[in-house]
Amino acid sequence: MRICFFLKTNDIAIFSKVEFYKNDIDILTSLGYSVDCCNRISDLLKKKYDLYFVWWFGFGVIPSVLAYLLRKPCIVIGNIHRSSGEGLSSWPFSKRLLMKLCMKVASISLFTSITEIKRLGKFKPKKIGLLYNCVAHNVYFPDDNVKKKNVIFCISNLAKEHVERKMILESLTAFSIFLKKNNDFFFVLCGTDGDGLSSVISHVESLNIAEKFIYLGRVSVEEKINLLRSSFLFLQPTLAEGFGVAILEAQACGTPVITTFEPCINEIFSDSVVRSSDIFELSYNMELLSSSQINYNKYVKLGIENSFKYSFEKRRANIKLLVESLN
Repeated sequence: MRICFFLKTNDIAIFSKVEFYKNDIDILTSLGYSVDCCNRISDLLKKKYDLYFVWWFGFGVIPSVLAYLLRKPCIVIGNIHRSSGEGLSSWPFSKRLLMKLCMKVASISLFTSITEIKRLGKFKPKKIGLLYNCVAHNVYFPDDNVKKKNVIFCISNLAKEHVERKMILESLTAFSIFLKKNNDFFFVLCGTDGDGLSSVISHVESLNIAEKFIYLGRVSVEEKINLLRSSFLFLQPTLAEGFGVAILEAQACGTPVITTFEPCINEIFSDSVVRSSDIFELSYNMELLSSSQINYNKYVKLGIENSFKYSFEKRRANIKLLVESLN
């Protein structure tokens, strides 16, 4: 079987650098399918495909309609939350119309959490499914040879909407409070450059913590894993999530996570992470973990255990059943 794995992007490297795309490609390949990674609309017409495997409901409308016209099965995966946590009904009319059309013609629309399914509101796709994201434990695992450093680590795309959604400015403010009693810590941020980076730099300067802030930009997968293993904790508060893959990766690497009380976070991670309500609680929870080895070890253990609920093997088994059911 030949599968078209479609993701509209200008950067072909994303197929191998973003874990949730890479995992699905690896899964489909391991199941014995021939997989072509397509990132342009024109790619869809170059070959004949037996199945279309598409990420995201916006640009996904084109391969979905094509598959429908060709009478081929089409799986579309994605989430529909806005950066503020609002659902499908909050999108502009034209975008919402395209997303709805995609979900009406696709063989099945998959979501990565029950929280995201609820964000559909009253809209009903042609067929709906739940497929949790995963972490590959042969890649993301604790390494006893890697020493923990006094680093508060954070990952985010630096586009304005992501800086807002991932609460980067709030995280820096919380860190500045924590820093008053813990001056030997550093805040390390990595991610793709965007139009929100300038606001981050300005906020760092206004907090007078420039000497304690390190921005790495985009890092390799290997560098990210090393940072997840060696950092004291992973700080990832959020206004809206569809799953929270980076949090799961941190847990699998044996690093405690501080985040927020967000519906999807509550669903996927529950008490395996330290959840916070505001800036002061974020700072307090940093202090809680840094001052108590018992609390620290507790969240290391809970995190690793939680990560195995969402293993690569479980997602592989579910995708196998799904693809077989559509043939």
